[in-house]
Amino acid sequence: GGTAEDLREAIAATIAREPRAVLIGLDIVDPATFAAISGTLTGPVGIMLSAQFGDILLIDQKEITP
Repeated sequence: GGTAEDLREAIAATIAREPRAVLIGLDIVDPATFAAISGTLTGPVGIMLSAQFGDILLIDQKEITP
């Protein structure tokens, strides 16, 4: 029953608690089309994330079903 905005905020807050990490980009998308999702989550979503850890840039993606 959560929203894309809730998920985005939870991920950003988790990364913010890590003092070595700087969030660069975070998108919640439809995993089939990569179109941005907003509002209530009703199916699988893709999480597109980039974060800087010192000299290292982490770029990752994950599909989840909330």
